[in-house]
Amino acid sequence: MQITQLRRDNRLAAFIKGIVHEKGVLGFIFVAIVGVLLFNLYSLSSFPPVFIDESWYANVAWNWLTEGVNVDSIHALARQNVPWPYLGILPWLISFAVAGLGLVQARTVAWVFGLILIVGTFLVGRRSFGRIVGALAALLVVINPAYLQASHYARPDIMLAAFGMFSYFLLISGFENERRWSHFFAGLLIGLSIDIHLNAISIQEGHFPQLRILVFRFGRFIELDILCLRPYIARCE
Repeated sequence: MQITQLRRDNRLAAFIKGIVHEKGVLGFIFVAIVGVLLFNLYSLSSFPPVFIDESWYANVAWNWLTEGVNVDSIHALARQNVPWPYLGILPWLISFAVAGLGLVQARTVAWVFGLILIVGTFLVGRRSFGRIVGALAALLVVINPAYLQASHYARPDIMLAAFGMFSYFLLISGFENERRWSHFFAGLLIGLSIDIHLNAISIQEGHFPQLRILVFRFGRFIELDILCLRPYIARCE
């Protein structure tokens, strides 16, 4: 009786120790991520130097806000000949409408979508391998020099990354939990991302080998691989 109780106490102590250890690691990683994000927010106007593309996107957003036309007026021949994405410009229009025109206002949009990307990275890592792996993945992204640059530049690259990460999260969630609405919204994000930048094609190609169709047959749903991509899907899994 005493031996059985002792074993239970040892298991309980090990369980509590594991929880405390995990929370400590997660807390440390969380503080590090928040610290880097706050530094990025503080340095929006000073680093990196202004890139020419930032003025182009800001110009289009400002024209849309003040003139009602989503066009580029910097290049004389482009005003009526080059359409700009609506979804890709909309966040800057909202930022300028709320806080006015400026470099910080433009780069704050990139910072916000950088934060969304970090959250998505954590969710994907947690669902796949656990909370610590998700937190480590988010930390590795946030300290990456490419992320530091993309989360400052007033360009749509960071928006595409955030859309791609959350569409992937919805995709794997749909497979694991058999949720059709999750597949629908994953496809919706992938489809809408093309109105952010044409580089969204790379996201679509990356997700394509994992896409499947759920067909209702004989009272239940059956998964069918698109174009019989079973060998490629097996490798991805």
